[in-house]
Amino acid sequence: MSGAPTLGDLATSWQLDPGLLASAVAALGAYGWGMRRARAWPARRAACFALGVLAVLAALCSGLDVWADELLSVHMVQHLALTLVAAPLLVAGSPLLLALRTLPRGGRRALARALRSRAARALTHPVATCSLLPAAMIASHLTGVYELTLTDPVAHALEHLAFLLAAILFWLPLLGHEPLRRRPAFLGRMLYLLVAMPAMALPGVVLTIDRAPRYAAYLAPARALGVDPLRDQQLAGTIMWVPGSVLAAALALLVAWLALVQEERRALAREARHATVPLLALALLAVAHPQSAPAAVAPIGPPPANGRALYEAACASCHGFDGRGVRGQGPSLLGAGARAADFYLRTGRMPLANPHDAPVRTPPQLTDAQIRALTAYVASLGGPAAPPIPRVDPAAGTLAAGRSAFTDHCAGCHQVLARGGIVTGAIAPPLREATPTEIAEAVRIGPYLMPRFTTRQIDQSTLNSIVRYVEWAARRPSNVGGWGIGNIGPIPEGMVAWLIGIAALLIVIRLIGERSPQ
Repeated sequence: MSGAPTLGDLATSWQLDPGLLASAVAALGAYGWGMRRARAWPARRAACFALGVLAVLAALCSGLDVWADELLSVHMVQHLALTLVAAPLLVAGSPLLLALRTLPRGGRRALARALRSRAARALTHPVATCSLLPAAMIASHLTGVYELTLTDPVAHALEHLAFLLAAILFWLPLLGHEPLRRRPAFLGRMLYLLVAMPAMALPGVVLTIDRAPRYAAYLAPARALGVDPLRDQQLAGTIMWVPGSVLAAALALLVAWLALVQEERRALAREARHATVPLLALALLAVAHPQSAPAAVAPIGPPPANGRALYEAACASCHGFDGRGVRGQGPSLLGAGARAADFYLRTGRMPLANPHDAPVRTPPQLTDAQIRALTAYVASLGGPAAPPIPRVDPAAGTLAAGRSAFTDHCAGCHQVLARGGIVTGAIAPPLREATPTEIAEAVRIGPYLMPRFTTRQIDQSTLNSIVRYVEWAARRPSNVGGWGIGNIGPIPEGMVAWLIGIAALLIVIRLIGERSPQ
């Protein structure tokens, strides 16, 4: 393949189409106008959109387009640049959302009606968006349509437009922020990608295993460059199959991470909405009962005067005015003690206005003095037998014992490096922000779906070691001898290792495999 174009040829060969260039400039100008009208539009979205427009120009005006008529392998790179680079970047720029925010009232209403129309709902349905791009790839590369596009410039331009539009629709439910009527949740997005990715790789597999050149239009140009047409076709299939699958898998990991972040933000937003009324009541109480400087409060003993007032404002609706709980709302606090109250209040999991929401970590909703007062009052409800705030001494523990105990009892949900994870019906939080006392409290309490560990299961010495290990792992993870990959956990790391291994195996098979005779 001595006559194949080099990277320098691809970089220096440019044929700018005036119409395409004018369209790109107009798109960037309109986006910039919208940014000036929008308030605090994220710079990362603007950067993604600009890079997407540049990727379209690079795919259709650079050496990729010049050499795409000569070699199928270059043409395949061009298609991947449109579908797996330009389209996701354009979608991540959220131009429709920007238009909905910045167009004049009449334009916004017209665009909103168009997005709510029956045709738009059909096109943006997950089944349609998941199917259109794989169908376009298969129909174009495995039928006579591809030969037509190689001889007819109009058909060629329509093919590229169809690829770009189908790819934009494909990535819209995954990376876009537009108000779609149906957007898959986390598991739905994973299923979406698992169904679509093999279908998108199918044309590459077929081109790789073909025993004869499929497209007659490439025979003469490839031979004129000294390139074997069959080898070029197999290279094109390998490019579509291996690098295309790796790039698609990388985008799938990005989609999964963004979905997890979005789910966590939704939980936090629900907590913030439901906490509005208790926070207002607490603010009024803070004005009515001014507090002096924070002072040490014993976990057991007579409660401060404002502790009961805080309890009645923020807790009594779910736990009852006598602390015995309210059926369907909240449990009894008679035996909870200072340990549970301190944990839930300092981690912002309480007050929780809607008892049906999962408690998640948020900034504390009370001041330190209010937390001390309310904790002391809750502790007084249980009497002298109520469990106090546990004492923990990380310096007295050992890292080796802590790692072993954490791996046995905690890593299944929080991951080995305490970065958090997903469990059935909840999110196991990362422990980077947890204090030693909060970790000890959680171990003894078992908040939400977490199991409670007694002193028989985890004694004080083991608890000290666990806290020491968590402090070390959460703040100073060691990646010596390996690739950290952001310490994202064994399942994503396993996916990355699997994809790299499969790609390496396919490359080895391609290099040592027996070639078919001419």
